Amino acid sequence: MAAQVLLTFDPALREPSDLAGVAVAINDRTGSHYTALQFLEGPLARHEINLLHLGSPLSRYRALRAGEVRAAMLMEPHVSLLLRQGAHQLGSIFYRGAEVISPELTPEHVAAYTAALDEAVGIINADFPAAKSFIVEPVRNLLRPEEMFDHFVHYAPSRPMDEARLTSPTSG
Repeated sequence: MAAQVLLTFDPALREPSDLAGVAVAINDRTGSHYTALQFLEGPLARHEINLLHLGSPLSRYRALRAGEVRAAMLMEPHVSLLLRQGAHQLGSIFYRGAEVISPELTPEHVAAYTAALDEAVGIINADFPAAKSFIVEPVRNLLRPEEMFDHFVHYAPSRPMDEARLTSPTSG
């Protein structure tokens, strides 16, 4: 599980409702896109949400730093880096990325994929400080492993989607 964190340097933006009409940088049809919608559809009407596809996390990081966008959805290591550079978070939402699996994969391939993920979770959780060096690799010249925060990443075994996870208790 990883957090998608909504970040900004803009002091006028303090809570998700401040984002009505404001472009939020995401990567189209990925975790940053879906979690942005999930996160913002509570405080904002759908027509007030303005998502801007900027692709890679590095592109969103650079656009936010340069002031080209006022807010962006990002994951680690960019979250720790931006917070250490003075950004503030408007909120975060955790999600299980393992559910994003191609429908063309056979059940056997899905089982092998999730088994490998679950094995990796065990290895990472056994020594998370050592894993940080791999996580910060994309920004290694800007952030040392020991500078990365621990609370935006929670590695957990995969959990298949089921009706209970997709249905709210009040939808009846």
